[in-house]
Amino acid sequence: MSDDNPTSRGISQEHLHLLGQSRITIPLVSVTATRPQREGSFIYDSFLDDIYVSDGTQWVLVLSNASTSGQICIESSQASATAIKINASNIVGGIDVDAGTGGVDVDTTGQLNLDSSQVAGTAISLNASNAAGGVNIASGTGGFAAITTGAFDVTSTSTTLSSSITQTGGIGTNLNVTSTSGSILINGGEAASDAIRLNTTNAGGGIDIDAGTSGVDVDTTGQLNLDSSQSAANAIRLNASGVTGGVDVDATGLVRVNSSLTATTNALLLGVAANSGMTFEVGGVASLSLDSDSVDVTNGRELAVSQVAGTESRIRINGGDNTAARLINFQTGGTTDWQMGLPSAGNNFFLDNLNAGLDEDFTIDLGTGQVDTTASNGILLNKGTVTQITTINTAVTIAAPSGIITTVSAPTAAQDNDLFAVINSVVTATSVVHVSIVNYAGSYSTNGLPVVNVSGIGAGFFTMVIMNAHDTNALSGVLKIAFTVF
Repeated sequence: MSDDNPTSRGISQEHLHLLGQSRITIPLVSVTATRPQREGSFIYDSFLDDIYVSDGTQWVLVLSNASTSGQICIESSQASATAIKINASNIVGGIDVDAGTGGVDVDTTGQLNLDSSQVAGTAISLNASNAAGGVNIASGTGGFAAITTGAFDVTSTSTTLSSSITQTGGIGTNLNVTSTSGSILINGGEAASDAIRLNTTNAGGGIDIDAGTSGVDVDTTGQLNLDSSQSAANAIRLNASGVTGGVDVDATGLVRVNSSLTATTNALLLGVAANSGMTFEVGGVASLSLDSDSVDVTNGRELAVSQVAGTESRIRINGGDNTAARLINFQTGGTTDWQMGLPSAGNNFFLDNLNAGLDEDFTIDLGTGQVDTTASNGILLNKGTVTQITTINTAVTIAAPSGIITTVSAPTAAQDNDLFAVINSVVTATSVVHVSIVNYAGSYSTNGLPVVNVSGIGAGFFTMVIMNAHDTNALSGVLKIAFTVF
């Protein structure tokens, strides 16, 4: 074409090969007066201070300085992923974009890719270098995904500001933290009781911890508290739901279970399934067993009720109208030897030696208080002994409901008497004390006629009276005096 001669329109041959080492020359003409040249040709419009490139059919504005604000525009209408390409082709070349407070704005209706082939942990670095600077990443419903074949680290060095991961969420939407084959470690370095806190803020929310066969292990050098404010009988529940599962509580110190409940007699309730029982061990050896039929104390242990000062201790057996339920059996080798109890409402309390073939060997009438026994030895009371020292008027001390008092040699004159106090904690102000002489070392009549009696009874004591009933002869001999307190 005759128009292909560029010199006829004042355009130099340089549009054919826009190459240069130290300088490139671009023709200075008006783009409106110049027909588009071969694709790739450049032209500088000296009137508008714009640079155009030809796509073969038209001039395309690529750099503009026409606005009053001094804007520079690089523009391409090519339908290509590389419509605008900035390339630092040198192997160590780089691209530096600096901007003022207006910032740098990259807008696209397609995908925005930041791609670096550098082999480095900082191949792509987003850095807000100002001390108060920040990085904000916002996205729509498509979400935000950070995917790496290596590790990732989100670190805050602030010592004054808190960090958070928050999802507004809704019913059925979760915030998931998952380690498919590894572990999840949550560390709190603050010296505070809530250094790590799991909190369900909804009033109906809960916390569910599931684990495999390795179990759940909670270790602390401080106190471990399980606290529930729920007003329910099972507010705290330990449940081993396996068929043979159990609950084991071990301590090197005291294990204490306290209940402040006062509205019921069952403040502490230990229960097992029907036809099963409980065993309490001491030193790893079964010592107390409870089942549906009995309470067994084994291995040389004892069942004791200890009294605390100012309190009342008791063992209560309440069988209602069930006769068998109000009996206590004493066994040797699995055979019941003795039985005691209250066989029926309003009847006597009894103790029965079953091996002797007797019936109700020892009976207390609950109406009259009368004690009856069919045993050949009768009723035996705990007996004590004490020996008087110094003189016939010296007090003696003995703590027993019955016993023998041995005096010094009595010198009591004829028709006279001697007294001494017997200190005995069993005696009360309303007690009845019987005394009698069981032995006299002197000769009756030759050494007087001794007679004993009680002249005074008070809380914790009674007064023993030794009388000589002989008309002329004095007593001379040691007395053994028996007493019984009722």
